[in-house]
Amino acid sequence: MVEGGSSKNFTKIKSLAYQEPALFEGLMQKISDAVIDLFKLKIQSGVDAIQIFDSWGSVCPGPDYWELSLKWIKYIIDALPKDVPIILFAKGMAHHAKNLLKTGAQVLSVDWTVDMPEMRKSLSTPFTIQGNMDPVLLNTTPGIVRHNALKILDQMAPYPGYIFNLGHGILPEAKIENVEMLLQTVTQYKSPIHD
Repeated sequence: MVEGGSSKNFTKIKSLAYQEPALFEGLMQKISDAVIDLFKLKIQSGVDAIQIFDSWGSVCPGPDYWELSLKWIKYIIDALPKDVPIILFAKGMAHHAKNLLKTGAQVLSVDWTVDMPEMRKSLSTPFTIQGNMDPVLLNTTPGIVRHNALKILDQMAPYPGYIFNLGHGILPEAKIENVEMLLQTVTQYKSPIHD
């Protein structure tokens, strides 16, 4: 919309945010209102949850992350029905977990670089974690996929509500036999803690 295509640095939108803050705020307001309308339509159509992807959070300067991104996510979440779970994924931003939770999201989805048990223990606010197997593992072998999926499932077994997920989507190179093994491992998992 502002960059003219995909971007690694988001130079134009960041420059706009700092040089013309009123214009940036107006743009973010319009985008946020459109997202709210879309999510409300999805909810009316019967979705069980909403996931918000903060696709530019990792390029926002830390001190400005709330103003440039998270306050708009909070605005969106505040406008949605409270009985619909909201999942927030901000790749590379787990170190901002306290602020991510201030948006009102009930579930934080994290990438594969995050130690999920440590993150869960470090925050007193009740929330659920979704994540975080490295999708590159789906390019390896079924045995490696099973071993790594079980390792994550066993680590997260003490935390009710945990949602297994890849840490950031599925790659085109993923082997179908590995995807099948992952699905089988997760769906047939029996927790040693809860059995």
